[in-house]
Amino acid sequence: MRATIISNPSMMPGITSEGEQPQGRRLKEWQANILLMLVALLVAGAGGEVAVRWIYGDRMVLFPRYHSKAVYGDYTLRRLRPNTVFWHTSTDGRWRFAINAKGFRNDRDIPYDKTPGRLRVLSLGDSQTEGFEVRQQFTYSAVIEHWLNSHGAPADVVNTGISGYGTAEVLAFLENEGIKYHPDVVVYGLYENDFVDNVRSGLFALQHDSLTVTSKVYAPAVGILDPLNAIPPMRWLSEHSYLYSLAFNMVWDRFKRASVKRARNELANEYATALEAPTPDEISLMRALLSRMSRFCRTRGILFVVLDIPVYVDSGVRAFTTSLPPSSLEDVRRDADVLLLSNDVLDPYRGVADVHVEHGQHHMSEFSHLMFGVRAAQAILPIAGLAGTSPKPRARRRLH
Repeated sequence: MRATIISNPSMMPGITSEGEQPQGRRLKEWQANILLMLVALLVAGAGGEVAVRWIYGDRMVLFPRYHSKAVYGDYTLRRLRPNTVFWHTSTDGRWRFAINAKGFRNDRDIPYDKTPGRLRVLSLGDSQTEGFEVRQQFTYSAVIEHWLNSHGAPADVVNTGISGYGTAEVLAFLENEGIKYHPDVVVYGLYENDFVDNVRSGLFALQHDSLTVTSKVYAPAVGILDPLNAIPPMRWLSEHSYLYSLAFNMVWDRFKRASVKRARNELANEYATALEAPTPDEISLMRALLSRMSRFCRTRGILFVVLDIPVYVDSGVRAFTTSLPPSSLEDVRRDADVLLLSNDVLDPYRGVADVHVEHGQHHMSEFSHLMFGVRAAQAILPIAGLAGTSPKPRARRRLH
């Protein structure tokens, strides 16, 4: 049999006239298309970023959500991502958040056991206590610590404020985790949107005028945030991209609106401004939660301090109002050993000082943190000598 010699390679199966296999050419085409798509996405992203910054201007913020799951006794709640450092950015500034091993905005880890001769103060609250739009060393918790230390009362202040917390989460945290720090003083920064957040959380409810535990789990979106924040590029985008922040917050707010609608048919911003006065049911639930917190502290000889965090009023004249509805004022006075009302602390500076940050989400300014921190420290100082002693009834002090 005679062999057939093919002199033209293009006649061989799988070989092109240029000597290239079709599979190789298709692979290069796919690579070129993918590269083109990536370039288009980058260009579109850059264009979107510029557009968002131009359209929204000083209204946009880069406040990444670094929430993580925390188990405290039988409760599953939220905390900040432990051992992390991240930044918040808006037109008003850039703020560093250093989170310790327990998931709190503290520069150091504070052990459960107290150092003999040192006062232990536990700060509780939401983003106002955590210190959004405020430098870490200027939160009211840090001011309390600095003031006491400089006035002959060595103290350690644990800032356990977590954005989004309501009184219900604060209570569950205090009873199951906060008490492990053996506090001599508990300072609770009460903010207006705590009223609706207490209903949203579903942790407690009033049944026949009695406070009842209805759930022990409330950690919204943590199942998404934990894996998302574990990816470095996503963390980078959350701190640097306004386009990413806008898209993320649109999705977040949509789910949040659905959640709030079940509690009240209106959105209450978990970071700063609540949108309308609390309902009677919300006030009743708040009253019961505060009463339980007061009893918990009183039976353990813990001084209970309540700060009435000022609410931003968009009037252009540095105005603010109280977080406490008139109908609840006497109840809070009864439950708190020390009640610091925003009107009394800040009225001398109304219309003169910036009580809130000008843009962004209008949290309390560093000035307001300073005023509340000093006033709270002054109220705490008289009990400094009792730190470390056995629990005993304290005189109810009504500063308001």
